[in-house]
Amino acid sequence: MKKIILQINGDFGKNFSGLRNLLIYEELKREFEVSVICRKNYSKFKNNIYEPISFKNLIPKIFSFIKKYIYNNFNSSYYSNLLFDYFSKKYIKDANILITFPPYLKSINKAKKEKIKIIINVNSLDIDYNLKYLKKECEKFNINYKSQIGTDKHNYLVKESYLNSDYYFFQSEFSKKTFIENGFKNKNNMFKVNNTFFKLNKKNNYLNLKKDNKFRILFIGSSMIRKGLYYLIEAFLKLDIENKELIILGDFVSKDEKKKFSKYFQYDSIKFKGYTNPEKYYQLCDIFIFPSLSEGAARVCYEAMSHGMPILATKESGAPINKKYIIKSYNNKDIISKLNEIIKNKELKKISSENFELSKKYNMNNYTKNILNILKKII
Repeated sequence: MKKIILQINGDFGKNFSGLRNLLIYEELKREFEVSVICRKNYSKFKNNIYEPISFKNLIPKIFSFIKKYIYNNFNSSYYSNLLFDYFSKKYIKDANILITFPPYLKSINKAKKEKIKIIINVNSLDIDYNLKYLKKECEKFNINYKSQIGTDKHNYLVKESYLNSDYYFFQSEFSKKTFIENGFKNKNNMFKVNNTFFKLNKKNNYLNLKKDNKFRILFIGSSMIRKGLYYLIEAFLKLDIENKELIILGDFVSKDEKKKFSKYFQYDSIKFKGYTNPEKYYQLCDIFIFPSLSEGAARVCYEAMSHGMPILATKESGAPINKKYIIKSYNNKDIISKLNEIIKNKELKKISSENFELSKKYNMNNYTKNILNILKKII
């Protein structure tokens, strides 16, 4: 029987990514022998599930503590990934396929040495694309680009991880396009898969919790510069809509970023809520706007669709919405124009129904079967 290794720097069987990988594991076990390398195993499965780092979740928590309370610029995820990669490589053996993520370069090199084919999950746009566009954006705001894109060392590991892999799982067509434009020419080893795990609602609950005439716009995300929040806020302030409100869920990745947005704290109509459960806001707000400048495929867009929310989003977001509602990136005027057109034509409820129906297509059952079919072709 052919053997597959799933490598994830996260909890297996818990939280979004862990539950997604558990479903993949269960589907693949129908056809293959599967082992898992993870941070901690919360699933019922015990055989061939490896936890390479001692103290399990303690080290990532220590790194997060350092970043939060001791040194704000400490890149906790970078060092957590380095440790996980280093201790994982000894389990990379006796297999046909390794399914992994960047930046696990040591594990990838070990797989190459063992003549194991490598499939890498692409969870972002191409590194060179990000450096070209986001670096300029950070310079415009006088913010260290490393807080938005990653350190040079991290980006090197990510780039080398991609260059040394054999096959690629892309979350969006736009992400795939940025790779092709930056030198990845073999389209036969590139596969579009939707690996966004989200709660699929059974019914459309658009505006279920709305009890007033306030027009609310919802935004969710951290790394506010990279997510394009500046352009949304500038558009919001210029919108000629009575009784409007912008609700922002998420937090800033650095003190410098927070300082740049502090000038907007004075507006009563702009609500910075920090990290909080978005469930009620999906049912309270009139529209979800996501002007991100760089994503793989944002889970929040799929979640909003599943709640029946109308969406305006950039092509960079990876949102699988009607092209009519794609907004130009780096452009607050287009946000205003598209939103005014939707309101004028009274399209909100129509878009809500379309998005809710469309969200059903992106269920995990379809995703895991797609992965299985691709692997059958590769092996």
